[in-house]
Amino acid sequence: MTSRPTPAMFARTSCKPVAAIHYVARLTGETPCVDIAAAVNGRTIVMAAEPACDEADVHRALLRTLKTVWAHEDGGLEIYGLPAELREVAQLDPEFRGIEFPSTATGRLSSTWETCRASFALMQETLYRKAEQQKAPEEAAHLTIATDASKQKCSNVVGIAAVSTSGRITTSQVATSKVLEGEFAAIELALSTVRGNVASVEVLTDSQKAARNLNIVLRGAQTQRPGCGPEEVKCLRRLDRVRHSGVQVSVRWVRGHSGHELNELAHRSAVTARRNAQWGLEDSPQMAHLHEELRQVVAAV
Repeated sequence: MTSRPTPAMFARTSCKPVAAIHYVARLTGETPCVDIAAAVNGRTIVMAAEPACDEADVHRALLRTLKTVWAHEDGGLEIYGLPAELREVAQLDPEFRGIEFPSTATGRLSSTWETCRASFALMQETLYRKAEQQKAPEEAAHLTIATDASKQKCSNVVGIAAVSTSGRITTSQVATSKVLEGEFAAIELALSTVRGNVASVEVLTDSQKAARNLNIVLRGAQTQRPGCGPEEVKCLRRLDRVRHSGVQVSVRWVRGHSGHELNELAHRSAVTARRNAQWGLEDSPQMAHLHEELRQVVAAV
């Protein structure tokens, strides 16, 4: 039994060349550009990083690539990967008579698209990843972190804060009846933020007792004093872990409310953290203002 012919049986297979273009625009950073790869009939013909400051520059670079690809046309060209705006421009331009834009990459076009993508990935590896690996390692940082605790007599909610020259404000709260325990909790919070390539940390506290107790430990005269509260114990354990990671730690007392910028920011951040906890707030506009103040302080250093 012979099957009936269908229109598909009489469809002509297109002999036009097939092409693919793959691109990524990088319009931020020190050297804004658009990275482009193009392939025709399974062979890469373009791998370039073109300067580009905006979308208009990107379109001009892609149009130049299209003209390079079009030089390989033979009675037209099937091309995949161009943005819709450029497809519309090309279809109206007599220069590109016979151009087609398939909606999917199938058949010969599929292998050309894969070649284009592979070339693009190789270009990215060469331009960016290897360059990153060849960069000189950054110098280890020194951080100064001011800490403070805020407590009201009628409540055991203590707001704590750590304000760092890295530009970071970290806040939390603990439940304790002793302000000193809150001061140790704030210092533990500060040390918990020490990560990455850090060589040394100076912790500032306006609690003379907390500074004295920790400096006794740092000098090696004592590991833990009798009668330590739970927050002090946690602080000492954190201190030990940070020092064992190779970071040099020092603790310095600063007089509270004496105009020290980091200390003042730490105090206000701790007050804000306490109020947020007492009033059941997730955050407050005040914290955003504190972050902006810290940014200005760090920028002025």
